[in-house]
Amino acid sequence: VFIVHMYASLASRFFIKAKKIGLMKPGYVWILTNGVTDNLSSINETGVEAMQGVLGVKTYIQKSEDLDMFRARWSKLFPRLQLNAYGLLAYDAIT
Repeated sequence: VFIVHMYASLASRFFIKAKKIGLMKPGYVWILTNGVTDNLSSINETGVEAMQGVLGVKTYIQKSEDLDMFRARWSKLFPRLQLNAYGLLAYDAIT
């Protein structure tokens, strides 16, 4: 059993190499922490394919009207920055 906690970009390269050397076959168990799973959208297709069969733990953020309004304000202020779980946690911490 391997627990992977790293940046998503590094995890992508890591799993491509792990697949190449045969560590993604049956008999190996891979668990991703939220550090990777919360940013899966930033991983390219090859990296995602290499992660087939991996279990991930993801941060849960309950949907609400307040959250929808905050996301709308965020996208107006920062159109190039996608709001993620870490951004919400940071905003919550400073308010």
